[in-house]
Amino acid sequence: MDSGLYWKTQSVSPVCVFGGVVAVSVLIQSSVLSLVMFSLLILWDERFIIPSMLISPAIETILVSVESVTITKLLAGVVVIYCCIHLFRWRRHRSGDYDRESLWVVGFLAITVVGAVNGEFPGGAYELRDRAFENLNTVARSLLWNVEAVFPKIIMALCLYEFLKLKGRLYFVESLHLSALCISVAIIVITVYFAVTGPSDHTGDAVTRSSFQGTDPNEFSSMLSALCAFALYLLVTGQLRGAGLLGLAAIGAAGATVSATVSRGGALCFIMLFGIFCVVCTGRDRRKVVRAGALAAVGVAIMMRADMVNVSGLFVRFFQRYNYDGQYISATSGRWELFGAACEAFLEKPVLGHGNSPYTSMMTMESRTGRFIAIHNLYLEILVRLGSVGFAMLSAILWRALRCLLLLRRAMPDRRPELLLSVPTIGLGVLLCAGLSLSWQWREMVWYFIGISLASNHFCREQLALGELDHEVGRSI
Repeated sequence: MDSGLYWKTQSVSPVCVFGGVVAVSVLIQSSVLSLVMFSLLILWDERFIIPSMLISPAIETILVSVESVTITKLLAGVVVIYCCIHLFRWRRHRSGDYDRESLWVVGFLAITVVGAVNGEFPGGAYELRDRAFENLNTVARSLLWNVEAVFPKIIMALCLYEFLKLKGRLYFVESLHLSALCISVAIIVITVYFAVTGPSDHTGDAVTRSSFQGTDPNEFSSMLSALCAFALYLLVTGQLRGAGLLGLAAIGAAGATVSATVSRGGALCFIMLFGIFCVVCTGRDRRKVVRAGALAAVGVAIMMRADMVNVSGLFVRFFQRYNYDGQYISATSGRWELFGAACEAFLEKPVLGHGNSPYTSMMTMESRTGRFIAIHNLYLEILVRLGSVGFAMLSAILWRALRCLLLLRRAMPDRRPELLLSVPTIGLGVLLCAGLSLSWQWREMVWYFIGISLASNHFCREQLALGELDHEVGRSI
């Protein structure tokens, strides 16, 4: 592993440049100019691919770009082309070198194609987002929507995984090191912008919830919680002088922002982040874990003392059952009713589901609950749209993406892979927890984390295999 001096001298300038690009992107709110800046970063240093891809959905979601072509779509297109060029050059000399992870992703893509053909659309009672395609038949409209909103995410995850696997473990580890620093700086930039410009909305139970204009507070806070996995890594390890303070500052800023949104899901995801990290770190250097936990606790206490954490608002959202008008407040915001209706819809078509269109789940909910609303659960959405076949394939992909955590936990101390490899997987775990209450099946950030986590699993298994081989050689000698 590279020394701290190497990272101190080689990472400061790129991190500062990346932070400047994020700050300018947040301020100008122009997809085209942001694309140019992030593309130049990637051309300058390939290691910027991971942090640029992960932070672009956060910038787009937090700032709520109203443009039809967003920074996330544009940057994803550039990265796919970039990755495909490298993969094509390599595949000319080696063909058919695909592992099970890639085949599962390709299989799930095929299932979504079947779902697209079966997609359903409502009648003219609703204003459709794809009004330009009103005159087309249902199959054509469903395919067009999937081509725009579904297929690119899965292809992006596959390209990211194959590209990272091609570049090798050293490149991947260096990219994650740089990503931990860059994403921490980006979190601080975004949260500072939020504190300065974020407007406030009032919910029905008289709790003030802060969010950007038009942004869902639950999605906003859950994304920040997932990205904080990189900042928490810096806090726990502190390999660079000042890196631990940077991580602590990013976590503190994100924690204050999550509390300002008064999002139950976001708060639970933020807590889940620490829980997963503690489980993964158990058996490693416990002094670092205890030190990081103590610093985080002191930071939380200081923030609470300075009224930077909306404790009262979170308490009301979690425990108060009646608002100030005497109206009952559901602890789950009526989601259990939706979940039950989703199970009924799944049992009607359990094999291939009802089809994959933007309105499939909403139509099934309306026929059972009278509410034209999403299911608010990633897993039930997949069951309703793609049936048990699609759910089984997605489960296989997620298992292989999350397996890195299990491998790290079970590995012998003398051959245990480094903690950094688990950071993207921890972020994915946080997003999957958020998916219990959000319809995030086609969120870009989820699929980016899946592609990166598949690479983490690949290199973790590779490192464990090499360690076992070295151990066997040592024993024979």
